[in-house]
Amino acid sequence: MTDILPFISGKLSAVARVELQFPDAKTTLPVITITEAANISSVVLDNTDRLSDITIQLDIFGGGKTPADTMELAVSADKIMAVMGMRRISANLICEAGGKWRKTMRYRGLVDEISGYVYN
Repeated sequence: MTDILPFISGKLSAVARVELQFPDAKTTLPVITITEAANISSVVLDNTDRLSDITIQLDIFGGGKTPADTMELAVSADKIMAVMGMRRISANLICEAGGKWRKTMRYRGLVDEISGYVYN
């Protein structure tokens, strides 16, 4: 089973601070949270995982009163995920309580356990 969260976190840190859990109410924004929504053994060869079907969720909190700053961060994060080979499977822009904006995006990729290559 591959843990790609550290790799993705490192790449997304160029966009904003990355956390592996939802930020508390006092967190300084902007911040991106990253969650592994699924990690399914897809292909097993010789009793060893070869391909893992991985779903990642990003929650981008821009911190502004309009969605523009959140969307700017989301576009940057989306480009990074695409370069890594992850395919966006859903996206939602949400206005949170207090008028803060959050962009939630889910990505899916088939990760080769040996080479690290991502098929989408």
